[in-house]
Amino acid sequence: MGLNSLFDAIVVAGCPPTPAGRPSENMRRRVDKGVALLREGRAPLLLLTGGIRRPTRPCEAGVAAAYAREHHGVQEEALLPETESLNTEQNARFAARALRNRGIQEPRVLVVSDRYHGRRCRLLFAPHFARVEVVSAGNPGWARLMPALVKEMVILSWLRLTLPRPTGR
Repeated sequence: MGLNSLFDAIVVAGCPPTPAGRPSENMRRRVDKGVALLREGRAPLLLLTGGIRRPTRPCEAGVAAAYAREHHGVQEEALLPETESLNTEQNARFAARALRNRGIQEPRVLVVSDRYHGRRCRLLFAPHFARVEVVSAGNPGWARLMPALVKEMVILSWLRLTLPRPTGR
């Protein structure tokens, strides 16, 4: 961890690429915010999450890492793609495993996602990390935001019913 870093990693929540395999608007916004936090020195590592959701599309983390390298000039040693997760809970679990595999036993992370997705990220990342803060990368335009908000309300309601109550760390 860098001298001025408060976190071990910046975790960018997975986001599907376009059907053509390029970074989607949401992915670009999330990676852009993650890179900005990396450049501010908030953490020494950018951990990009997301596997292959559809056989015809490339790996989310691979597309995000390529965008961070090619568009922002992020060095390879600052990137850690997690290429197995298919949902937010797996983003959290597999990101924690990736950091522990690097010798970080009590990882502290900044999670970057869309504003509407922040509450779910906080709920699902908290059990896996010593410290979690969620940073908003903004929201998509209204046409995409409304269906996303409805989906989040349904998922958050389900999580409240199924997740165990926190007992402290």
